[in-house]
Amino acid sequence: MPTELMQAIFTFGKGAIITAIAHAGCYFVKKEGSCESFCEEYPYNWLQYVEMIDRMIVSTEAQKTQLIKELEKYHCNIPDIRVIPVEGAFTYTVLNESYAGNLALSWSFSGKTDGFQIYDETGKEIYETWNRHQHYFLIKGYGKASGFVVRAYIDTVKGKEIIAESKPVYIQNQSYEKPLVSLVIPAYNAEDYIVRTMDNVLAQSLSDLEVVVVDDGSVDSTPDILEWYAGKYSNVVIIQQENSGASAARNAGIKSANGSYMEFMDSDDMLHPDMITSLYNAIEANHCDVAISSSYQITNTGYIPITQYSMEENVAVPIDEFFDKHFVKGHGYSFLCNKLYKASLVKTHLFPMLLAEDDAWNLYILSYADKVCYLNGHLYEWDRTIRKNTLSDKIIRRSKEELFKLYKEAIMFYMKNGNPGRRVALKKLAKTHLLLLEKYNAYDEYGKLWRQIEDTF
Repeated sequence: MPTELMQAIFTFGKGAIITAIAHAGCYFVKKEGSCESFCEEYPYNWLQYVEMIDRMIVSTEAQKTQLIKELEKYHCNIPDIRVIPVEGAFTYTVLNESYAGNLALSWSFSGKTDGFQIYDETGKEIYETWNRHQHYFLIKGYGKASGFVVRAYIDTVKGKEIIAESKPVYIQNQSYEKPLVSLVIPAYNAEDYIVRTMDNVLAQSLSDLEVVVVDDGSVDSTPDILEWYAGKYSNVVIIQQENSGASAARNAGIKSANGSYMEFMDSDDMLHPDMITSLYNAIEANHCDVAISSSYQITNTGYIPITQYSMEENVAVPIDEFFDKHFVKGHGYSFLCNKLYKASLVKTHLFPMLLAEDDAWNLYILSYADKVCYLNGHLYEWDRTIRKNTLSDKIIRRSKEELFKLYKEAIMFYMKNGNPGRRVALKKLAKTHLLLLEKYNAYDEYGKLWRQIEDTF
């Protein structure tokens, strides 16, 4: 503490309650089981001021015990020492080989942080980010035997303070047996981002994950990149087909998948490292047909929460209740890739060959589910920054007439092919969807379509 500040504190004397906080930074080491304790080099030059301290805060009982021991050793006054655990810990870190001789480092952090720092095993800082949502970094220029540490920090008036540190992580041999979950990814001319995609899925904490990538007739280097991953990782399956569109690619992946559950991902998005494990645990524990996560939409202005529902987490909810509460009344956003599905459900309900297949298939497949469960973990990340001119961007730029045709095809698909036992619920969904589209697009054909559906179904 600066001398000037100490002088100011002495001026106040006992007119103020003085609290000292021993932060969980670089002076802590693991001792006494899993507890953090002060290392031997911890500076005790502040002991001369201890008579002025009324209260001290440390993060573990082990630190409190050692602090009392040191104070007694120097015959110091022992203040009120309170244990307040630091909010934050690394729950998962993994290092994998990546394409072109690089390394892929991924991590999962539980708690509040302002950013992360990455160090190599010599203690050299190689990267720092202010993005508290980040969980992946591509490391270049290091050999396969290298090790790394990730640190989480918070910003204070005195600068950055390290609040948590991962264990050193190295490349490990991964075991893969019969897949529990199959992840299906359509890819077309994705050379600019498919490496990040593959690194993300291979970093998933669920070890028994089958990754099925369908190359939809790419004419860039996407096939070469995918073949490298398939040769390196035994759980990666590559399917080659002529360019036929996302729906056909997903259907090819579905037919090839071997897992008991199925997840979908777009080739330009990201998954949180714990996404599939979390959804798998939820769907198993609650005996559901579909497990759903909230998501982030990544834009140039930051991370925007989407697909977020006001419902109890990790409990089974009847699909009719979910439809009514979150689509009819709540106007819930319809999204494909934030869900884990029973494979048996998906394999009997393939994607339609439509341009707006998300809108058509999502409600169609949900109509055949009985129960769903939800986790508000923002585990899927819909990245709108990594590339321009996506299919969604192209659709938005279409004329009112063309947009109406796309939405009409999607809505008529789930009305005609959805579960007949949930026809009433599907009509409510169609009505909500169409009236919102009519208002948003200022195009009365949507209202006419609703009246047609009301008469026909």
